[in-house]
Amino acid sequence: MEYLVREDLYILQGYEKTLSDFASKMESDKISNTSQDFLYMRNELNALFIYYEQLANMAQTIEQVVIQSEDETAQTLLSLYIQRVNHLASITHAQKESLTQVLDMKQAKLSERQNDLVNLLTIVTSIFTPLTFITGWFGMNFINMHLLKQPWGYAACIVFCILLTFVQIIVIRKWRIFHK
Repeated sequence: MEYLVREDLYILQGYEKTLSDFASKMESDKISNTSQDFLYMRNELNALFIYYEQLANMAQTIEQVVIQSEDETAQTLLSLYIQRVNHLASITHAQKESLTQVLDMKQAKLSERQNDLVNLLTIVTSIFTPLTFITGWFGMNFINMHLLKQPWGYAACIVFCILLTFVQIIVIRKWRIFHK
C-alpha cells in the first residue's frame, strides 16, 4: 500500500510549481491560451483527490479488520498510512482551490480587457454619432437649405464638426478623470 503513494508528494510538488508558474505568468500578462492546460490540471487533481479518498477508505476498512485481530503494529502502520493519504488528499484539495483562484484571476483580467474595449468603443461611438448625423444631413443637399447656397456653408459645417469633436474629447476626458 505504501508503494501506491511513495512518489506522490513529488508529483504534487510539480503541480504546485506549475500553479505558481501560471500565477506569475498571469501577473506579468504573459499567459496565452492555456485553457487546455488548466482543464487538464483540474482533471488530474480531481482524479488524484478521488484516488486518495479511495485509498483512505480502503485503509480504514482494512484497519477495522486489523482492530478485530488486535495486531497493534499493523494498527499503528495503518493509522500512519491513513494520515499520510489524508494529508495528500488535503494537499490536492488545496491545489484545486489554488487552481480555481488562478482561473478566477484569468477571468478577471479578461473581463477587465473586455471592459476597456467596450469603453473605447463607447467613446468612439459618442464622438462619431453626432458627426455622422451632421454630415448625413448636409450630404442630402436639400434644395431649401440656405447654408448650401452660401459660399462658406460647407466650410462652416467642417469647422463646426471639428469644434464639436474637440469639445466632445475634452468633455469625455474630464468625465473619465472624474469617474476614475
